[in-house]
Amino acid sequence: MSTVKTDAIETRAGGTSVLTIGTATQTIKLPGGTPGADKVLKSDASGNATWGTDVGGSMVYLASSRSAVDAATVEFQSFKSSDYLYYKILGLMHTTVDSNYIYFRFMQGASIMTASSYYYISGGVDGDGTANHDSGAATASAMLFAQTDSSGMPQMFELNVRLQDASSVWTRSTFNGMVTGYAQANLMAERTVGGWYEVDNDAIDGCVFSYPSGDVDYHNIAVYGMKGS
Repeated sequence: MSTVKTDAIETRAGGTSVLTIGTATQTIKLPGGTPGADKVLKSDASGNATWGTDVGGSMVYLASSRSAVDAATVEFQSFKSSDYLYYKILGLMHTTVDSNYIYFRFMQGASIMTASSYYYISGGVDGDGTANHDSGAATASAMLFAQTDSSGMPQMFELNVRLQDASSVWTRSTFNGMVTGYAQANLMAERTVGGWYEVDNDAIDGCVFSYPSGDVDYHNIAVYGMKGS
């Protein structure tokens, strides 16, 4: 095998600044550590190349659940990680029963936190301009949205979640976000929601969605980790 060494490669006068190496049938290997599955090539300020683990961007996919089969709950267990400061949950749900609320609770492992320690508030406007709000203190769950007509569109939501962390001064698990859907037949509504779990518990590491009666008819929910400091 031949070796070509050079200090620099320059384009000729009037040439382009694009350097093409190899062809579609050739393999080009670059120095700078050991490549492997899911590794990416990174460079420093001086242009030195090294292979490293792909750590993703500031918003990293962690888990999802999607099903058209009736389910009593949609659980996301143990997604907490020291790599993330906040979590974003995007999804939609549909109920099998009229006059149903989305219930939101935190989890510790496989256990659902059902102590009467949730504090929450929601407020918004219905499609006809009617203001609507709800709140709860020391309840067994946080109620995010009321859907009175199960024949309507699903409830769609975006939640920002901060789980209690023993390494910081954050002493409660909290959430806030936005929910939209049909408040009743052919009447859209939106709600801004927020609240927290009053129990001091830094072992909380997940969350669960459900309805007080009936099942989750279908759902599509994803959890993302948000890096920060």
